[in-house]
Amino acid sequence: MKKIPLWQQIKNDIRQDKLPIDQLLTQQWLSDHYQVSRIPVRDAIQRLSLEGWFIAHGKKGVQIPPLNAAQAQELYLMRMPLEALALELSFDNINFAVLGQAEDVLTQLTDTTSLTSLEQGVLNWQFHYCLYQPCERSMLLRTLTQLHEQCERYLGFQSQTLDYHTRSEAEHYQLLKALRDKDLAQAQKVLRRHIQQAGEILVAHLSR
Repeated sequence: MKKIPLWQQIKNDIRQDKLPIDQLLTQQWLSDHYQVSRIPVRDAIQRLSLEGWFIAHGKKGVQIPPLNAAQAQELYLMRMPLEALALELSFDNINFAVLGQAEDVLTQLTDTTSLTSLEQGVLNWQFHYCLYQPCERSMLLRTLTQLHEQCERYLGFQSQTLDYHTRSEAEHYQLLKALRDKDLAQAQKVLRRHIQQAGEILVAHLSR
């Protein structure tokens, strides 16, 4: 099996709550924990800090920020218009092949008993990306991918702790139906509602 980069391993461990949250993590601690030199640790810290997985902790190191209601709200408010735009720009290019590919991803996503929250998050984004990629707007797709990376921890928490999967699955199929019916307005309505309602439930939970 191909060994994954250190930054990816750390990200996976954060997703699965295998590292302490809101505590000081030094280069030396991470080096000892993963049994690697400080050079890959330094590079991983730099990358994950840019992606928002780490924040500075004084002058000594970094910490994993706790899930935050304000950030969760900001993320879903940004996603709604941008993903609706990507869907609109993709609409004329969404054919049977695209819809079939998206449905294949949903079929994999249905079997949650054999999927980790990490795998569910990856498949969830694959489904959405299938529908947005035909827009052929590289900057928009790159921005949405970066937003998704920021959302990954929240999506995993939502799936595991709030048991939102069944509702999310139904909304995904409603979105596919609207696209098959060539009804862009309904598809965008379903998509916005899908993002907003999930976001509101998550924000309400984190606020408590």
